[in-house]
Amino acid sequence: LYNIIDKSPFKKFILIGDLNNENVFDLLNIKSNNSCKTCENSILDYIIPINYNLNINVKKIEIEIENTSDHYPIIGKIKSQL
Repeated sequence: LYNIIDKSPFKKFILIGDLNNENVFDLLNIKSNNSCKTCENSILDYIIPINYNLNINVKKIEIEIENTSDHYPIIGKIKSQL
């Protein structure tokens, strides 16, 4: 996780995906935007603004994932900062 952030060619970016870690928000010391259990009973999938002050509402998409994936997909909606 730290290597992804440190090696990024961008100062500001949005990190999206399965990070295989339930403590990402604590590790990065940022406010959680995701309480969706996406893999069995774990939160492993994220949409995280890095060096952005964005409010992103993250939701799990409830679809049939059997024979497709072991993770539910998520979608993020960036809320207005007005």
